[in-house]
Amino acid sequence: MIPQLTQFGINSLLSGADPIITWIDRNGDIWPLSGGLAPIPPLEGVNMSSIEGLMASIKMLTQQGALQDGDTWMGAVYDPAEITVDLEVFANSPSSYRDITRRLISGLDPKYPGKLNWFSPEMGDWWLPARLGKQIDATWKTSPALVGHSTMAVPLHIDQAFFQSYDSVSAPVGQSGGFSCMTNLGDQDEWARYLVYGPGTVTFHDPGGEVTFGPIESGQIVLVTTKPGVRGVLDLTPNRPTTAQMSHWQTWLENIIDLATNNNVPPLLQTFESWFGIVPPQGNLYSLLNGRFSTPVPATPTKPTTWSMPISVTGGTAHTQVIGALTPHRKWPE
Repeated sequence: MIPQLTQFGINSLLSGADPIITWIDRNGDIWPLSGGLAPIPPLEGVNMSSIEGLMASIKMLTQQGALQDGDTWMGAVYDPAEITVDLEVFANSPSSYRDITRRLISGLDPKYPGKLNWFSPEMGDWWLPARLGKQIDATWKTSPALVGHSTMAVPLHIDQAFFQSYDSVSAPVGQSGGFSCMTNLGDQDEWARYLVYGPGTVTFHDPGGEVTFGPIESGQIVLVTTKPGVRGVLDLTPNRPTTAQMSHWQTWLENIIDLATNNNVPPLLQTFESWFGIVPPQGNLYSLLNGRFSTPVPATPTKPTTWSMPISVTGGTAHTQVIGALTPHRKWPE
């Protein structure tokens, strides 16, 4: 909905006292819920009366021996956040009420997430990708369309545990190397990712030891992810067939080779596969990654600082480039 500014809303925006909370639903409709842009009767729209569950619960990972007093701490993880937003719908006619309610509910879906956006003057924009977690609690004792008002409790499921904001991006690396400089504005340590444009071999001078990737050819584009437990290398080179795009012949050939080798394709057959456009010319690109990333970009909850990763390139040209990026996350958005 297009917000209508009132004098009260203008004063709120200028004072910076209230955060601006906005719901962007699965259809792309924008619903200002709280702050200077939110509707106040007699304006029509949806207003947030309360919200709970913004911070995800914590799960301690421990182990305890049979005769051990207490336990041994092994780590901690956050559960997905579960948020309940209490909303009020205001309308000046039964038809308008039904239209607002219909659009609001149609934009809430368990399969297709929307975005709960939170803006404060000090911290800027942070948001949560959110999907409808359970059925909406809407119990009405009177005809809401007749009175032009109703309330409902909307449960939202957040797949991730934290608010996120805009990526910190660095693209300083050319033919021979340079530094990838990123700032983590969140309160969680983050693992960087690097988009590598060939040709050449890239060396990441990680604090825990060097990590090399390559060589890749001119025109190849590869995503290198530093986070442990996540697929480390992903081929993003354009015009390469995905599994769904493979011809019948390519699919048949790949299945025969996998069956014959139990998915452990030797180098000669990988070369044979590359002739038919099934895999990159080097075979499995993950085999070009040597070493292990050991250090995340540290959180800077009080004073943002820039973190630098030295990167060197051998066999590069003017087309060689490495773009680093990280997504900051916070427990609390302001």
